[in-house]
Order: sequence, then structure tokens, then C-alpha cells
Amino acid sequence: MSETVDLRKPEEIARLRHFLRSALNNIVGYADVVRRQAEEQGARSAALIMEEAAAAGREGIEILQHLLPVKSHVSESALPMLRSNLAPRVERIVSALASFEVKTRGACAAEVGKMRLALEDLAEFQHGDERTCPAPAGSVPQLPRATARALVVDDDDAVREELARLLEAAGLAAVAEASAEAALERLRHDPVDLVLLDVDAAGMLATLRATPGLADLPVLLLTGADQHAAALRVLETGADDFVSKPIDAAVLHVRIGGLLRRR
Repeated sequence: MSETVDLRKPEEIARLRHFLRSALNNIVGYADVVRRQAEEQGARSAALIMEEAAAAGREGIEILQHLLPVKSHVSESALPMLRSNLAPRVERIVSALASFEVKTRGACAAEVGKMRLALEDLAEFQHGDERTCPAPAGSVPQLPRATARALVVDDDDAVREELARLLEAAGLAAVAEASAEAALERLRHDPVDLVLLDVDAAGMLATLRATPGLADLPVLLLTGADQHAAALRVLETGADDFVSKPIDAAVLHVRIGGLLRRR
């Protein structure tokens, strides 16, 4: 796939859409096959890892449909936005495959191999901005242990406490605030490596992205099960990724691992 796409030509847009959709469909399809096999064998943790890969692929398809719609005008910013929004999904899939291979000692090698081929196609597209390469087989996505700090922003006491527990179990130091105002005040004098932000407080994103020293801080949105569409809209304004409540520990680990590895 050529790195140059003429957005004035519908046939080129359609070709790119088909190229990316085919790669994402392959990832989702093979991940679902492997997930079902893992469930049948009672390997719940392996199944959850593959569900995370499939979920990232499905989100990529939704983003593709939103930014490269059929029979609609495509803006000049569509390709940079598409690369930017696909990147964390590709990172999550890469991390999930590496974790799965280590946990299962190379099970389902044929299916995983086909998913890696699809990742190579996505990497070819990403190369127009910043190439995303699959991790070497057998490598484990590691979270920084002693130095990484995460800020949780949510007005629900129970959610803040649960996320702090999950983050600390993953090796991060966690701090929390109940409001966007308190979070911004803390960030001005207490730097962190990652922000987990409730989607209802997403208004602080504009301030965050306009503040020197904080503009590049990774932000993971926390959404309810019925807030998926809202999260996709917020991603266009500066969030890096999102995760749905109730939070699954394995899913959270993969997603924050991908974000921290990009810093």
C-alpha cells in the first residue's frame, strides 16, 4: 500500500479503506477463533488476552468507518487522525499477542502468525507517520515498576479505590482526585506518567493538551458500557485510548502497557 493517498480520488480512498479493513478483520477473526479455543479448554486468562486483541481490532474498524466513511467527504486531516487513533490499538494487539505467546508457550501458532501478518499491513500504513512494528515473538510487555506514576480522575470513591488497587498490583504508583479541577492543580506540581480519566470529566483534555509539560501526557478514558460512542468522539479531542467499566485487570494491564511503552 502506497504511503501517498489522494483524498480527492474516491477509488484511492476505497482501496485504502479495503486494505485496512481487511487487516483489522483478520485480526478480529483469528483472535475470536483462538479465544473460543481457549475458553473450551478452560484457559480463561488466555481467552481474556485474545478478547482484548479482538476488542482493539473492532475499535480500529469503528475508527476507520468514522474517519474514512463510504460516500462522504474525507477531510485532509483524516489520515493523520487515523494513524494517531490506530496506533494505540495496534500497540494493544502487539502486547496481547506477546502476552498470549508467553502464557501459552506458543499455542495456536498458525492463527497468531496470521494476526502478525495483518499487523505488518497496519504497520505499512502507520509508516506514513510513525511505524509501529510487532514485538519480537516471546517478548513480554513490561510496565515500568518503580518510577511510573498514574493519576486516576473519577468522582466515584469506589472506582478510584479499585483502580488504585489494580494499578499498584501492576507495579505503578497510583494517586487519585475526584474532580478535573483538583487533577489539573495536582499535575501542575506533581508530575505523573499516565492519567486515567472518567469520560464525564473529559473537558479537562483541552486544558491538558494546551499546557506545556502536560500536552503529551497519555490519557486513558474510563467509560461506562453505554458510553462507547461518546468515547470515540472524545478520542478526536486528545485522549489516547479508553477502557470500559467494570475494569478487567488483564485488559487494563495491556492498555496502559501500550501507552507507557510509547512514551
